[in-house]
Amino acid sequence: MNDHIVNKIEWMCSGDPLWDSNVTWNTAYPDLTPCFRKTILRWIPCILLLVLSPLRLWILSSKESSRQSQPVCHSALSLAKYVLCLGLALLAFLECIETVFVNSLAETMVKPEFISPALTGITLMVANHVMLTERRHRMQSSGLLFVYWFLMTVCLILNLQSQIRGLYVQEEMSLQFSACLLPLQLLLSIAELFLNGFFIDNFPDDDGSKSKKSCLENSPIMSALAFSWFSRIVKDAYKRPLEAKDLIELSADLKSESTVPVFEKAWRDDSNRQKRRTDVNQNICSGNIKACLSRVILKIHFYEIFIHFLITVPIYLYRFIGPLIFRSLINFAEDADDYLWHGIFLASAYFLFGVVQTFQDTHSDHVGHMLGIKIRTSVCGAIYRKMAKLSNKAKQECTVGEMVNLMSDDATKINHRSIFELHLLWLGPVQACIAMYFLYQELGSAALVAFFLLVVFVPLIGVIAKAQHKINVLKLYAWESSFGDKIGSIRSQEIHEKTKNRYLDIVNMFCWQMSEFLFTFSIFAVYLWLDEGNILTTKKIYFIMSMISAFRGPLMYMPIAITSLIELSVSLKRIETFLNREEIDESAIQHSEDAEKAITMKAASFTWNKAKSPSLKNIDVDVSNGELVAVIGSVGAGKSSLMSAAIGEMEKISGTVDVKGSVAFVTQEAWIQNNTLRENILFGRKMNVKNYRKAVEACALQADLDILPKGDETEIGEKGINLSGGQKQRVSLARAVYDDADIYLLDDPLSAVDARVGRHLFDQVIGKRGLLRNKTRVLVTHAISFLPYVDRVISLVNGEVSEVGTYTELMERNGAFAEFVRTHLQEESSSDDESTDGSTRPASFDRQVSTIDHLNTKEDTENEERCKDSKFIEEESVNLDEAKWSAYGTYLKIVGPVLLVMFAACLAQNAADFYKNYWLSEWDSDISDNKTELNSSAQVISQGYKIKGFGLIGLINTLLNVLGELSVIFIVVTSAKKVHQKTLAGVMRAPFSFFENTPVGRMVNRFSKDMECLEHSLPWVTKSFMHTFPQIVFTLIVITSGMPSMVYFLVPLFIMYFLIQRLFSVAACQCRRMNKALRSPQYSFFSESIQGATTIRAFNKTSLFAQECDRRRDAYHKAELTTLSCYRWLNFRLGFLGNLLVFIACVLACYRRDVLSSGMIALIMTYAGNVTDTLRWIVFAFTEMDTNIITVERIQEYINLKPEADWRIKETEPASNWPQRGHVKFSNFSLRYREDLELVLKGIDCDITPGEKIGIVGRTGAGKSSLTLALFRILEKAGGSIIIDDVDISTIGLHDLRSKLTIIPQDPVLFSGTLRMNLDPFNSFSDEDLWEALEHAHLKKYVESLEGGLLYECSERGENLSVGQRQLICLARALLKKSKILVLDEATAAVDLKTDNLIQNTIRREFSDCTILTIAHRLNTVLDYSRIMVLDKGQIKEFDSPDVLLKDESSIFHSMAKAANLV
Repeated sequence: MNDHIVNKIEWMCSGDPLWDSNVTWNTAYPDLTPCFRKTILRWIPCILLLVLSPLRLWILSSKESSRQSQPVCHSALSLAKYVLCLGLALLAFLECIETVFVNSLAETMVKPEFISPALTGITLMVANHVMLTERRHRMQSSGLLFVYWFLMTVCLILNLQSQIRGLYVQEEMSLQFSACLLPLQLLLSIAELFLNGFFIDNFPDDDGSKSKKSCLENSPIMSALAFSWFSRIVKDAYKRPLEAKDLIELSADLKSESTVPVFEKAWRDDSNRQKRRTDVNQNICSGNIKACLSRVILKIHFYEIFIHFLITVPIYLYRFIGPLIFRSLINFAEDADDYLWHGIFLASAYFLFGVVQTFQDTHSDHVGHMLGIKIRTSVCGAIYRKMAKLSNKAKQECTVGEMVNLMSDDATKINHRSIFELHLLWLGPVQACIAMYFLYQELGSAALVAFFLLVVFVPLIGVIAKAQHKINVLKLYAWESSFGDKIGSIRSQEIHEKTKNRYLDIVNMFCWQMSEFLFTFSIFAVYLWLDEGNILTTKKIYFIMSMISAFRGPLMYMPIAITSLIELSVSLKRIETFLNREEIDESAIQHSEDAEKAITMKAASFTWNKAKSPSLKNIDVDVSNGELVAVIGSVGAGKSSLMSAAIGEMEKISGTVDVKGSVAFVTQEAWIQNNTLRENILFGRKMNVKNYRKAVEACALQADLDILPKGDETEIGEKGINLSGGQKQRVSLARAVYDDADIYLLDDPLSAVDARVGRHLFDQVIGKRGLLRNKTRVLVTHAISFLPYVDRVISLVNGEVSEVGTYTELMERNGAFAEFVRTHLQEESSSDDESTDGSTRPASFDRQVSTIDHLNTKEDTENEERCKDSKFIEEESVNLDEAKWSAYGTYLKIVGPVLLVMFAACLAQNAADFYKNYWLSEWDSDISDNKTELNSSAQVISQGYKIKGFGLIGLINTLLNVLGELSVIFIVVTSAKKVHQKTLAGVMRAPFSFFENTPVGRMVNRFSKDMECLEHSLPWVTKSFMHTFPQIVFTLIVITSGMPSMVYFLVPLFIMYFLIQRLFSVAACQCRRMNKALRSPQYSFFSESIQGATTIRAFNKTSLFAQECDRRRDAYHKAELTTLSCYRWLNFRLGFLGNLLVFIACVLACYRRDVLSSGMIALIMTYAGNVTDTLRWIVFAFTEMDTNIITVERIQEYINLKPEADWRIKETEPASNWPQRGHVKFSNFSLRYREDLELVLKGIDCDITPGEKIGIVGRTGAGKSSLTLALFRILEKAGGSIIIDDVDISTIGLHDLRSKLTIIPQDPVLFSGTLRMNLDPFNSFSDEDLWEALEHAHLKKYVESLEGGLLYECSERGENLSVGQRQLICLARALLKKSKILVLDEATAAVDLKTDNLIQNTIRREFSDCTILTIAHRLNTVLDYSRIMVLDKGQIKEFDSPDVLLKDESSIFHSMAKAANLV
């Protein structure tokens, strides 16, 4: 068939040969035959365009574009390309006409002189049509046309040079018309190539903003191929720090707004398909038939994965082209009679092949990264949206950490590496088979040794791959050592596993290196052993080693790839399981605008988990439009559950629920975003100044805004850390008020504020004259003082509605409600002889009386000082230049002399590797074709000696590499343990202020990312740098020793390399830092959204928050894409420089082949060929060190934290039974929060006798909580002393002090773990003691009902217990400890009145002989105390019994009691 085509073409050329080796190759002056130039050469670009243009036009027409029908509006550039194309077509047709004019049409119709220009003219018209169509579809550049113009230009150049050479040969100069047109055609073609390759087309309606963003899609072809478009960012980074605006803009198909909807639609379709399949086939278990994540991803992205596969295929084939050209060069070097241009031609081919390979590798990697980002974006978007719809049962099945891990860990495994490993599964064996073919051709049956070794090493590597694969409470309770030991134990296990993993890494590396060495050694040895006539030459050795590498590489890596893909599969399975989890039944709550009532529940039962008994049973409730209804009940009665049921958070078992209108929900624990205070209130709604001010003033927030430096623009820290409890609750209430909903569900928002503010909120917001007077309001409350002012009261008992009616009706019924109220009144009246002033509201109804907000252990004074800057949590700032050098010094101190061992091992290993290569290059140096017979005994002995030497050197080389890896392990083990212990000790010993001002995420980052970098990244990068740097030295030695003139080329090349390295290093460091900075916000926002999911759903803001999460994720991907593009920019330039160096070396070697042996040329080319990878690695290692070394300084910062006082002081250690009496004496005591602040306690003098009960009261900022901080030495004194039982507490250790005091804090904190661990972290008490404490804390029955009892697992922050139950657990802790001094910081704010009374009685009974200091937010709880301490502006203003102070009408305490209607 091929001969027939050749004969046909030669017939067209009047019998001239199509190809003649004597003309093209075996000659000193090569050229193409005239027939080839007239036919094949001119047809190549035409056939390419004519074949691919229909596919290009089909792709354009299939794209959905609203601009398809728009008329073509030419720019100057497009018009120039259009005119040049028409000009070339005109010239081609003129050539046809000239041919016909000279000869008859019949004669020329079958001649190439007519066919070729006619075909060229037609192709140019097609090219013109493609150009117009692409512009109509707003394509700015065309790869297809660029390739066409490039091939056409090359063909014209070859034709022109042949024409010129022909003119010189001819004796008479005779120019044909076609020869005259050729230079003009070439000029026009070059112009087209230049315009298509170096300029990008614009459109009249472009605003120019898009073109300003440097990105691949908006760049000319040549700029895109060489990543030159990124040079602007590199230069900007060198001149100034990069900012967010400098990041690359994502293309439309990578943005969340494009990818997520496509994924969600495909996921829904797959889910529905599986459901239909289940419905059709009843025998299939519905639990096993769910949507499949892998199937959905493959369905959406199959085309893109296939395109990437097609791009990847040539990369595997290139691994054979290089060795083949290399072998041809060695053949040329061995043949002194060969034409010089053959060597230069092969060197040029080697260079062009290297450049094309660099292009291919760079863009294949880039396309893989883009595909990974696209898939990851859609999956992460789906995870967030699924989280917002999870049912309560589903939320119980996965923790916050697990959900965040899905996005931060599992989803990130969908990357370019997984796509590469997927292609390796089928391309790797193909590559190995081709390599085996070449090996068999060279070695015969000796090549089969590779298969036997493969059987040994692949399973071994597969086995190895599988084998690898809250502080304030601690301070107050002095639990640091217990939790420090727990962390230390876990850390020891982690170090043990990491060490084991590193040893497995070494075994894996040893297997890799030994396999490379054993493959080569065994094949050589068997080849020589099979036949004495088998001789190894330099040419054969280097070619065989290349083929062994091609054969061994993919198959040896395959077990690791399979293991990695299995890990990916497991991650995808976890995500798939999450996406298939049960969602909230949105149909459970009916929303009818025609309903008569605002909320209607009929015979409704609800549960948090269908597997458990209902939490709410047979609820029959209706709330009319505009009605104010109060819900009361004891702890665990179901009040909060009723609120959750009304918004659809609980699973409905039976009955009906109808809600009319929009809903605003205020949770019991306020959820505050890490955002400005204004944005927390607006919550995604547009700003309406009038309504906003009304909401702020009604919620008593104006005074708070006045003290903030930027008012409502002040940033609120994570979880509202810079707001008091009362402020957080008022912000949450203001958010609901501003939302202007129809129905307001208020879950006990008044428990976190004092009586005055509570009355203000009720009157101005909730009550009948408040802002919400026309709205429907359901208020959960423990404060019965507000009950007379509500329309109706719903009383809950054990999850059922006990009574419903107005306050008067319920009192008249004399039921459980009335009995409870009367009991409460009797108890309160015994402590207060004063009656009310005649109002209808009983005095004792005031549950909260103090005028202070709900503070934890912070004063408003401290808050004001800390909020002097609008940004509460300051960004970490480091002088990077100074920090780097100090960090290097610190790191050297950490690792010590091990670095010298590592450097010596790396240097020796490089020397051994060099000697091995030199040994191979000199293998046949003693062979002389004329002097030594190849089959002589001397030759056999020489070959045996060489193979033994090669084996010994290879073994030494491998062992030295293992030694280097062992030094890395030693650094990891020693430095990891030592540094982690010091860092943990530094944090544990840090003062309380450090934990208040430092976000948890930042601390976690120090112990996770930074520690991981110190233990893994830095040692590995250090070793890489020490290993690659000597390689550069040996490369220079080899090249310059063989070709000294190479120095003239090396100097400018290395100057260029240095400049590229400097530019890249600065840009890469900045890109990496921005990448890290933008990584955390998406996960912190996701975590924050999980905690506020109930609020987000209740306000119907799910889509808004999903868009914000998408925005943050896109911002991170922009930084990631910028970082990746920076590395692609480097790879191409280093690859080009390396290929240029190889080309120069090859050309010089061709000129010096009579001086250099073939082995020396092979050695020089080998080292020159490795320059690209060596330079890339050394730049990468240097940049990684430059970027990661700062983590050493960050960790050192925590190690050097200023510690609080010593925990134990042996010289002043008090007696084990201290304090025996509980005598507390303050002597002229003063306190300040920081040295630069004013005193918050001034001259405190008081003497508290043993057993006294002291109530501490005062207005906001009076210094009550500061007194507690001073007693526990959370803050150290500024003057004076505190003496407990004759011991000055400032002279003893902190643990000796804190372990002897007991506190029940205001905010109950529980840790993730068993209930027993939360009660007794030191295991100091028996189970009987714990049960007794729980009984006194009124929790025994509840704990007994729990699954596991004391071993019941508390979730994160104890969220599977109510707030009141958590507070009772804190009481049980105090009962266990039962020291002589007890501090209460309003510990009963979150419990109902009955439980409050029980707790107060328990405290009075169990701590009857103890000294009690109570910070009172409700005066009625301390009216029976021994004395009342009234603080004002940090001084004791009054200190006497309650009776005395109440009788003195001029006293501050009397005014406070009067404001609370207690007098």
